[in-house]
Amino acid sequence: MTSWQEDSVSRDFFAWQCRVRQVAMREQGGRPSRGMFARIELPASCAGISVVFLLQREDAADYVAQFRYIVAASYDPQERRERGLQLLSSTYYQNSPLFLPVVTVVLAQDSLLVRGLLAAGSCRFLCDESGHAFSFSGEVTEAQADSDLCEGSLCHNRLFSQQHSPQRVLAIHAVKITREQV
Repeated sequence: MTSWQEDSVSRDFFAWQCRVRQVAMREQGGRPSRGMFARIELPASCAGISVVFLLQREDAADYVAQFRYIVAASYDPQERRERGLQLLSSTYYQNSPLFLPVVTVVLAQDSLLVRGLLAAGSCRFLCDESGHAFSFSGEVTEAQADSDLCEGSLCHNRLFSQQHSPQRVLAIHAVKITREQV
């Protein structure tokens, strides 16, 4: 068991996030629900901005290869979406201990949020849904272009989006996860 799994609040956060994402994939066609959005609190210049964040698995390499294959296999956005949903709704979110204490966000390359988060080096975000609320504080880094974090996040987004503008992937490494009052 890794150290983050020894913290009951962190375990609860990842179990809740996996459940929120299972429901979104299985019942809402992959449409992000409220709990999948992070409301950024820091830095001050970025306060109030909400972004969808992605969970990252320990065994990411296997899934990155599958995401990449789905994206490359078809130019049809509906087909990519359907195949992505099939993969993500099956067993991807079944086992929350397989997820790392890091989340990623995919942002426009030249966005103010990217600059603000990288300059601050850390952030705190809030997410809530269905009576659950958590804050996630962490250190912000840019995911390396050839890493599973970067490639997996970009390919995951291509399953659901036609966005072709240059993008950057930021990784937020958990320092502290806290349960919040609803």
